[in-house]
Formats: sequence, C-alpha cells, structure tokens
Amino acid sequence: METFSDVPPFQTGADSHQREIDRKSLLNRLNYLHFRNGLLTIRLQSTESSRTFDLEARILPCQGEWLDFLWTEPDRLPADIGTCKIESVRLDDERTVLSFQPVDIQLDDGKGRLKLPSTALEINARSMRRYPGAGIRAQLLQNGIAYSGRLCDFSPICFRIELATTGIQPKRWLNPEVPVILTLSDEHSLLYSGLCQILRQENGRGRETCIVLEPESRPLQRFQAKEFRSVRQQLVPPPNIIFHHPLSGKLVDLKTLDLSGTGFAVEESVKDSCLVPGLIIPKLEISFGNSFKIAASAQILYRSNGGSKPSNGSVRCGATFLDIDPHQQSQLLGLLIQAQNPNVYLGSRVDQEELWRFFFESGFLYPEKYGTVQACRERFQATYRKLYSQSLDIARHFIFRERGVLQGHVSMLRFYGRAWMIHHLAARSTEARGAGLAVLAQVSRFVNECHRLPSSSLNYVFCYYRPENRFPARIFGGVKDSINDPQGCTVYPFAYLHPELSEETDDPVAALASPWEMRPATDNDVQHLEGTLAGGPGALLTEAFNLGRQVEATDDLPAEYRRLGFQLDRRLFSLCHEGHLKALFLVDLTDVGLNLADLTSSVKTFVLDDRKLSKQIFRSALENLQNRFDRPPMPVLVYPDTYARQKDLPAKKLYHLWLLNLDYLDQYFRYCSRFLTELQKEGDELS
Repeated sequence: METFSDVPPFQTGADSHQREIDRKSLLNRLNYLHFRNGLLTIRLQSTESSRTFDLEARILPCQGEWLDFLWTEPDRLPADIGTCKIESVRLDDERTVLSFQPVDIQLDDGKGRLKLPSTALEINARSMRRYPGAGIRAQLLQNGIAYSGRLCDFSPICFRIELATTGIQPKRWLNPEVPVILTLSDEHSLLYSGLCQILRQENGRGRETCIVLEPESRPLQRFQAKEFRSVRQQLVPPPNIIFHHPLSGKLVDLKTLDLSGTGFAVEESVKDSCLVPGLIIPKLEISFGNSFKIAASAQILYRSNGGSKPSNGSVRCGATFLDIDPHQQSQLLGLLIQAQNPNVYLGSRVDQEELWRFFFESGFLYPEKYGTVQACRERFQATYRKLYSQSLDIARHFIFRERGVLQGHVSMLRFYGRAWMIHHLAARSTEARGAGLAVLAQVSRFVNECHRLPSSSLNYVFCYYRPENRFPARIFGGVKDSINDPQGCTVYPFAYLHPELSEETDDPVAALASPWEMRPATDNDVQHLEGTLAGGPGALLTEAFNLGRQVEATDDLPAEYRRLGFQLDRRLFSLCHEGHLKALFLVDLTDVGLNLADLTSSVKTFVLDDRKLSKQIFRSALENLQNRFDRPPMPVLVYPDTYARQKDLPAKKLYHLWLLNLDYLDQYFRYCSRFLTELQKEGDELS
C-alpha cells in the first residue's frame, strides 16, 4: 500500500472561504451525494505504522446520526483496518469541499460506520468549479514516450489525469519543465488535443500517479487566418447553444453573444465555466426560442475575460463550427441574411408564375434565348417546380423582394464534386437599383461562411457569362486579372454552337474513319489537358470539374441527384489520330432546363492539337458523340474559341467560363470592395 503525499489532490488557496454548517445541512448534502452516486474520501491513519491513506467509500442513505458506507476497493485496505483512525472525511461537490471529523467510527474489511458531528466545515476552496470526467481516456506524449490514463476531473484552466503504469514509475520519465501533448477521447472520437504544462505530480494508489496539467491559454487557430471574416450578428432574442459536455456529460445551456455561419460566442460565469480552448463538441444545438433547432459540431477557439458584464465575473468563449448539415446550413444562413437585410431571402418558396414573369420582364429570357428553349418549356417548368418548391442540398437560390415584388434573383447549383455553379443572375434595373448586387453579395457571403464546412462540398465556384455583358465581364474578369494566378482564378473563352447533325450516313459512329478514333478518356489524357491549356490553368479546371477516372469513381453527386429526382451523368471522351490525342470532349447530361441556356446539358470541347483536325472531322466527332445518347442535340462549347473562328464553325455567341478556387477568397473580396467603390463613383446601375 502506498501512502499519499502530504499535499492533498486539491489545495485550498489563500482566497478560500469557509463556514460551518449544521448536521441537518450535512445530511442533505450526504444524501445528495448518494443520489448522484458520488464518493466520500476518507483519510485513515494506521496505528501500527502511523502512515496515512486516502480511500474512497460509497455511502448509504442517511437519516440520523450514523452514516453507513462501503469501501470501493476493499482489497486495498490495510491489514490493521479495524484499529485505524479516521483523520478526516471529505466530500467534494465540484464547487466546494465539505470536511468533518466523525465523533465515533466502526471499521471492518468490507464496510464501515461513522457517527456524524453536530457541525461540518464547508470550504469554498476553488475560484472555479471542477467537473468530474465521464469515462474519458487520456494520453500524454512527451519526448517520444506515451502514457495512458483517464481524466479524473477538469476545469477550463486545469486537468487532473490519473496514469496507470506498469514497470517504471512515469514520474521518473516525465520532465515537469517540458510541456506535454495531452489528448482526450471517448470511445467514438477525439475530444481534445493540446499542449499543457505539468503543474505537479501526486502519488496515487498502487502504481497510479496523478498529473495536474495546465493547458495553454492562447487562442486556437483552427483555420488559416482570413482578412474578410464572416459577419457576426447579435440577434434578439439571442439563440441558445445547448449540448452535453463531451468531457463531463453534463447538460450545458448558454446564450449566444453573437452568431454567424462559421461560429458563435457565448458567455459563462467564471466560477462555473466549463469550456476549454481546443475542446471539440461533436453534437450541439442552436436553439431559437425552442421554435426550431439547428444541429452542428464545433470547437472552442478561445476563452477570455470580459463577457457582456465583466464586472459580474463573466468570461467570453468563442467557437467555430466544424460541420453543419447542408439543409440546416441553409436555414441558419437564411435567418442571418434576413436579419442583415430584410429584403433578401435564401431558399424561400417562390410562386412559379411570378418567377417566370420576372425572368421575362427583367430581360433575362430575351427573345433569342427564349427561342432556343420554348420547345421544351413544359419540361423547363416541371424542373423548376422541383427546384423551388423544396429545400435541396444541391441547389440554393437568393431573391430580393421589396414590398412583395420580386426584384432580383440568383441561384447556385452543385454541379461537380466540390464545385458550385452560379447562374441565373437577374434584376429589374428600372425598379430596384442594386437588387442584383444585393443577391450577388449574399452568394459571396454564403461561399465565405460555408466553404470550410465539409458537408457543403464547396471548394470552387464557377459561372458562364457573355463577354459583351458589361457587369459580369467587369466583376468576374476583374477578379481574374486582380488575382493573377491561374491556380486561384482563371477564365476560359468558349465558342457556343448548335451543330446540325450530318444525315449523310445512318451509322454516325462509322463517320469517324481510321486512323481517327473516339474513345473514353484516360488519366493520361487528363494530364495532357492540364499541361496544354494556355497559361497553366489546366490543373484548376481538371480538379474543380472532377476529371480523371479515379476522381469520378468516388463522386457521389450523381447518386444524390437521382435521390432527389434529377438526372446527372458525365462522360469524358478523347479524339485521337493515329493514337495521338487531339481533343477532349466533356459530356454533361442533366434535366432539361436545369440551366436556362442548357449549359448543364452540353458538350464541352477542349482542342489540344488542331493539326489535321479539320472542320469535317470535328463535325463527325460531334456526330459520333451526339448519337451515343438518346436525347436531342446538345449545345457545344469549344475551347479555345479561336479554333471555331479558324474552322468557320457556326458559333452563335461566346461564353466565358469563370472558375475560382475558394482558397483565394480574400483576393476575391479585395477586388469586389474596389469594384463597388468604383461603381458608386460612376453612378452605375446593375442591368
């Protein structure tokens, strides 16, 4: 049997306060201890060796002067237990320590009995409450050596870890002058990992050693710092953050000081504080007046003095969201956007007749565009009923509504694995100045606040625009020029055409005669595309568009489309001459009308080597592709656009494909800020 150190596990400091309580209050506290299955700590002194021992006991309900208890570890009792003296009895209830000297005792091997005194001493020994660990595994790592144990208890500024070792005692190896890395986990996941200083070591029972650790107090930087951070808003009434503490299992319910799509800040009482910087909360709820709740996972980033009432002993804690379900992301951001601008809505239901009237009256569906889609207008309407009548994880739409009238619109579509398409930007320029800018600003906010959440599947955004349209050319083209890095943002000029299929043969596949061949593309073909595109932007496109056979094999987006009642299929083909790659064809197949220019159901052509690739061969290649699919001829986008001009292809217009890597969001926002300033100076309006 090992003796305990003369220093108790938790010392009472100079600022401790103590008072006497009567036996009635002592009985109530003891019965509460029994109610929550708590333990007493009894300090014994051996009459034979004069050594002292701290042993734990589980009490029975108490109604009178005598308290009965059972030893929790009877096999560790000293041989002379019957003659041992009780020096003191301690009851630790997280906030205070209760200590008393029994009037009389009866001890044996399995149980004991003690007579309660008329008074006990209550010591407010701690400036901060300490919480017991709830089956939390601990591991310490120092100088390449790992020690396993369990979390005994904790506060935001202190962990007490019990290490169970075999062989050499860990105190001979642990250097108190060198920090340790502490990890805490339950049976499911990691809950904490951080650098800690060793405050002290305490001998435990048998081969166990207790280590008291102080975590680093500096704020945690979970993500790379951003210049343009998310908008933190103070809502009235403030929502509550509710969760079971991952280390103690206790229910925590705190009001938010502010909230954004990326995180929140809450206020705690210093004395009852339980949030540790670095702590991972696997499950929490954001509760809005008990009317609806949003589930999330989060991590505590910082803890600092000075909540809303610092003079009352409060502390402010900030956290970042680690993930939120996509549907609930939309709900949260929709509420925050409304609080910021009451005229802008995310994901609200839109009357179909009002939406189509808006598309026509705003000039978005101009006569030429309507002429290309009017034959399929019923299928278009069916697609949009599905898109706008329910909340879908693959789509978002933002509208600007003033005095009940729809004035601005833009939508987003998750179209490649982690790339979202921005499309259908429209506004009534004569009636709502700035409506288009307002909805586009909220797209930027959505991207900024959601792109780090894994469930968003949001690493890239892209859009198509006509270069002659002044506004998108200035903003999207300007972003590309400002970033000036093909890995961050690039623009691909495409020629847009609707080729007429040749009727010269009933076997369109045979139209491509040897030595020409159309075959499924390989990863080597994709690498050739990366290296051939002018200016080095090929890697950005192939990664954003999920090109490559290995990437396609892990793409779950087509299955998600099918689950929601939509179609999405993607094929990549290579056109070769005598085995040499000449062009790549990306065939995207979706529901008619998912994009009103049908850019989501199209053939995107990348001409890599135009030698021997004549106009006739090119038409034969398209004919070969179009007849592999049972659907009307699809629009064809040809890159580079100069090839279409050189070969006199029937290009009706030009489209620029703009692609942004969201790791470059700060550069994007810097340009947008300058652009809006210039726009205000010029007095321009979005048309």
